[in-house]
Amino acid sequence: MNQTVQENKSLGQVTLKMLLGVAIWLGVPLLPFAHKLNALIVVFFIVVFFVFSSISYLEAPFSYQNPLKLRFLQTIDLSGVNEPIHTNSTFSVVPKVSLYGRAGYIESVLEDIPSLKTDHTKIKCVPNNATGSETCSFDSQRPWLYDGSKQQNTFGSYFNIEVISNTNNGKQSDKYSPLEAVFNLNVENSRVCTLSFNTTKYNTADSAHDEKMLSPVKLITVYNPDAPPSSGIKPVLQIGSGDSASIIGGEDTTLAGNNIHLDFNVPTGHSTDEFGNHYFKLMKGIDLVQLHKLNFTQSNFKIGVEWLPFSFDDDDDGYGYGYGDQDSGDEKWLNKNKMNLGVSVKCYWGEYDNYVIVDGEKKRMVPAFDELLNYSPDYISYSNMGVGLVEIDEYVEL
Repeated sequence: MNQTVQENKSLGQVTLKMLLGVAIWLGVPLLPFAHKLNALIVVFFIVVFFVFSSISYLEAPFSYQNPLKLRFLQTIDLSGVNEPIHTNSTFSVVPKVSLYGRAGYIESVLEDIPSLKTDHTKIKCVPNNATGSETCSFDSQRPWLYDGSKQQNTFGSYFNIEVISNTNNGKQSDKYSPLEAVFNLNVENSRVCTLSFNTTKYNTADSAHDEKMLSPVKLITVYNPDAPPSSGIKPVLQIGSGDSASIIGGEDTTLAGNNIHLDFNVPTGHSTDEFGNHYFKLMKGIDLVQLHKLNFTQSNFKIGVEWLPFSFDDDDDGYGYGYGDQDSGDEKWLNKNKMNLGVSVKCYWGEYDNYVIVDGEKKRMVPAFDELLNYSPDYISYSNMGVGLVEIDEYVEL
């Protein structure tokens, strides 16, 4: 439902086949009477056929009334990059714009974009033959998302991950005990963030096509930012209330306040405690987490993750997952990386039709999108490719 017919070749072919079927269905009842039609009617049908065929062939496929839709996303990939926070250093990451639409049209639209012509920017297009579409990407102008100084508008200040605690330190007393970590997603003004996971034997993307690939993540905790720090008080769970995160795809212990590994069992599904913290537990594994801000002034998400350091279908003795002592020289420690959990985080910003004040100067929030709107032909319309118009990616290994 999020695509029009002209965005997808297969949908266009289905539409043409439906029109052909309707035409045949309307014409077949007239065939027994075709010999009774006089020459004038036959000539009329022939003229109509050639006239409308010529119009269909010669007329431009898109117009102001029937525009070509292109989908826009500007991406800033901070994964693996130590982007400074609040510094005067040069930005080490170049934002990229991706446009998705029908193949063969996007490059011609970008030919007259001033910044691309002036800088001789290289455009890379990747076709999708199955849908008759393509995705074209190129280096672009940076976004400005905050009021403040340029130092406060480094990409690292827009979004960074702060690990608060992590039990994956090689000191596990039991090779089957779950591992736990707590981290902050420091991200202001963003409305939505998504978390996906990977290990040496699992990743979220492939799990969608392999039913036997189960996520090692069993429990996600989304902390209430307004809750007071816990003092070891055992929370009272309230099942099924509240809704601050949606889980697509959770046992034993969880996290509350600043304390780890509380001694109570979290029930399967969604539950909350007396502090307003949300728990999502699925024993079949959690593949994807989507976080929504109910309070737009909230400056961060505090997340707890619990995962298993082994696979149930593994045929080894469990030592391949790093069980042992790092300091003892135990060779079992050599495979510690197998128990690490990779967390990929994407956060999105959707506002563009607004200004921010940076060092006293008015700046548009997403100038790359504004430029496309101003200089693209009038037969082009734009929509968002992702959850928002700007996406910042980060990665942390726990």
